[in-house]
Amino acid sequence: LEDCGKLFMTNRKEITRQSLMNDDVRTWHERYGALMDVVTPSYFKELLDNALVTAPPSDDVWVFAYGSLIWNPAIEFAETRVGQLFGYSKKFCLKSLIGRGTPDRPGLMLGLVPGGSCVGLGFRLPEKSFRDELELLFRREVMSGAYIPKWCNVHTAGGVVVAMTFLMDTSSNRYAGGISEDAVAKIIATAGGSLGPNRDYLVKTVDSLLMNGLRDSRLEKLLRRVDLVGTNCDQ
Repeated sequence: LEDCGKLFMTNRKEITRQSLMNDDVRTWHERYGALMDVVTPSYFKELLDNALVTAPPSDDVWVFAYGSLIWNPAIEFAETRVGQLFGYSKKFCLKSLIGRGTPDRPGLMLGLVPGGSCVGLGFRLPEKSFRDELELLFRREVMSGAYIPKWCNVHTAGGVVVAMTFLMDTSSNRYAGGISEDAVAKIIATAGGSLGPNRDYLVKTVDSLLMNGLRDSRLEKLLRRVDLVGTNCDQ
């Protein structure tokens, strides 16, 4: 394999509640506008306003987490439940140009695509501050223009809840569909960005699911492939 040394980035960052509070659309345009299609302030407001208008009653607002939101939500929540979303499955199909990759060597992150089902965690937002928490969540998920926010039914042991879910926008230039499993494994094994190695994203997702009593055989199989690539790189 060519050039399969792992990337170790300096000045590593972390998504925190404070960083979300500091990052507005203007800041994103200044930092990342040359790399990706950052949404405009007016479109961001339109997306957020539409989500608020169509939201369920404020004492029952949920968010569905299937990737890094599971292990680093960076928002306040009042309750957590294991949940399953039908009609969509998670897939490593979102190019990461900064957090888990670079423009020269993009990493891959999870996105929801039509078909199948997906297990994850539901977070119920606090009734008194759900608007603020939802805005922070949108600052994290929609400013790059790669995700589509949508209220979806998530099945939990306590019943069906309506949760804000972020679907992959397959029209985005960051959509990476049709990549073979071997190619995905090689990318994850060798890419890295400001948030750390791409592999860490996969490991933390798998471990967090297991900690909540959930198994994702596809992700676990992918992790084994990634580690096999890493072993080959070291030889």
